[in-house]
This record gives sequence, structure tokens and C-alpha cells, in this order.
Amino acid sequence: GPGEAQIELDRRMIGERIGPYRVLEMVGIGGMGTVWRATDEFLDRDVALKVVRPELLAKPGLADRFRAEAIVLARLQHPNIGGLYGVERRGEEYVMVMEFVDG
Repeated sequence: GPGEAQIELDRRMIGERIGPYRVLEMVGIGGMGTVWRATDEFLDRDVALKVVRPELLAKPGLADRFRAEAIVLARLQHPNIGGLYGVERRGEEYVMVMEFVDG
């Protein structure tokens, strides 16, 4: 399908560094982009990185919605929803850095 080229492209992210985070593996693909497991090499802990597709942020209001979602997540405390640690930039993409919740 059309998503295969994107997945192949995304695989190149493995081993890449985004800020203090080193990408380990893809854990899921959602409507807004891909989710990765990465390691915070400074704090020695795993995190989830949610990479938002840049074409989505080009749509009017979506960057604001993304920021609004980030603000909500940053305030949320729930055992099955990872807390938000921060947001990084990767070229044109925004990357949400979240707690990695196994299972």
C-alpha cells in the first residue's frame, strides 16, 4: 500500500538521535504519525516519541491543536497514559516526548 514507502523511510530513524533521545524501535502508527520507543541517554530511561507528520502541521489550526493536545497531556496523570516530558523538533516535524508505558 501507499504507507509502505513511509514505513521504509521511517525505519531509517532507528539509531537516530533527537535531542538526548536515541530511537530504538517503532511501536505504532497512528493517524497523526508514528510512535517510537527511544532511550533518554542522559537520564537512562525509555521514552515514547510521537512524531507528527509535517503535512498535518501545514493544515490551518493543526499546529495549535497539537500544542493544545500537548498541554492537556502534560497536565494529565493516568496510569495507562504516559505523561508528556516535552516537545522536540526534528527538521519540519514535531516530536512529542512521552513516558513509555509498556503493554
